[in-house]
Amino acid sequence: MKKLILSAVVFLTLAASLRAALPVIEPFADATGSGGTSYTPGALLPGQTNAQGYAWFTVNTAGAGSAPTNIPGNLSFTGLPSSTGNSVLIANISGGKGARLSLQTNVTTGTFYASFLMRVTSTTGLGTTPVFWACFNNSAGDTGSALTVGGAKVYLKSTTGGYVIGFSKNSTTAADIVFDTVVRTTSDTLFVVVRYTFGTAATASDCKMWVNPASTTFGNPSEPAFTVASSTAAAQTDISSLASWTFLQRSSTQPATTTVDELRVGRTWAGVTGGPEIGIQPNSRTNNAGTTATFTVTSGGATPLSYQWVKNGTTTLADGGNISGSSTATLTLTGVLAADAATYTCVVTNSYGSVTSSGAILTVTDPAITVQPANLTLPPGATANFSVTAAGTPTLTYQWYDNGVALANGVTGSGSTVSGASTANLSITGIAPGDSGTYTCAVTNGLGSGLLSAGATLTILD
Repeated sequence: MKKLILSAVVFLTLAASLRAALPVIEPFADATGSGGTSYTPGALLPGQTNAQGYAWFTVNTAGAGSAPTNIPGNLSFTGLPSSTGNSVLIANISGGKGARLSLQTNVTTGTFYASFLMRVTSTTGLGTTPVFWACFNNSAGDTGSALTVGGAKVYLKSTTGGYVIGFSKNSTTAADIVFDTVVRTTSDTLFVVVRYTFGTAATASDCKMWVNPASTTFGNPSEPAFTVASSTAAAQTDISSLASWTFLQRSSTQPATTTVDELRVGRTWAGVTGGPEIGIQPNSRTNNAGTTATFTVTSGGATPLSYQWVKNGTTTLADGGNISGSSTATLTLTGVLAADAATYTCVVTNSYGSVTSSGAILTVTDPAITVQPANLTLPPGATANFSVTAAGTPTLTYQWYDNGVALANGVTGSGSTVSGASTANLSITGIAPGDSGTYTCAVTNGLGSGLLSAGATLTILD
């Protein structure tokens, strides 16, 4: 298997309240041997780590035989992105080990999809008692025993002429499992999509399975009609969380030999059927004028993916001036000013369609004081120099104040001389006790917005 696309849940105005509500599953392009992480055929799947650092672990470490194993070659299905890398064999081992990929702990709300290609290459030992062999699970990491808790459980069982595939939300009771009526054989490659929706048993039918959906639906924003939906039996309760995706070889009643490939996990139908999907949304940020702002989107889907950043939903950005990365996953704005304050979105596109990220708001403090004036302690007759460093929309203007009273160049009442009263650098020569006080500078940008610096105290020694 490969090209596992784990997509972020939009935990992240409507974009901010929604983002805060749900945790993130980061999308990645590969789980089992392509997209930059090639696993060696013959190596066990547990212990492998994909390019984004997500790892496979062993289920039932005490079980007999070996865990799912990487094998050369791929499965394919018309309309899906072409497979590369390798696939995974779930061998004919009674009570053997399984493998699970850790996703994200404490994911307890929302809807998630998983899709994969599968081929049962031998039904030897497959009984008429259904036992689930693929599902979400509520824990992650290695586990010493076979799993009993799962969500969006996929079942196989033998029937006359071959086998059938079934589905439940959580229940393992045979009467609660809904089976597809089509009999499959060992020559069939199936494209399976499952949907898990958190809710009550009464709404368990929101959990669905598709077997070989039409390729015309791939990448669509809306899901098509389902093959089977979970029953609403009382046992169809929520699992505590989605923390991993698991392939199992659980018992003597389910040792069919199965090859799987192209596992994808995401928040949308489009995302698990090849379409582009946003994983981690770009974050809003506040910048001082003159600094650099970056926005990044993490996405998945059939490659190649293209990116286009848009300002305020209407202005398509292009590189030049202070803009770079306008057609990449990371937009960079250098030396930002008030005119750059806006909402930025990214449109991600592939051959299946486009998806637009949530809006990331850039707030710019303009003008911004980057270096405040410093306190001074000096003897009488010395020169006091105060300075402020600021950035903002040209042209910046400055006005210094002594204890809230605007200063002007020239001789003061105390006999000292002021210069630079309307520049970034104030100088008072021949200071006298009457010059003691707190000095501030008001900075105003070319748009008429102003900001007062912090106060700097001038203390004159006795």
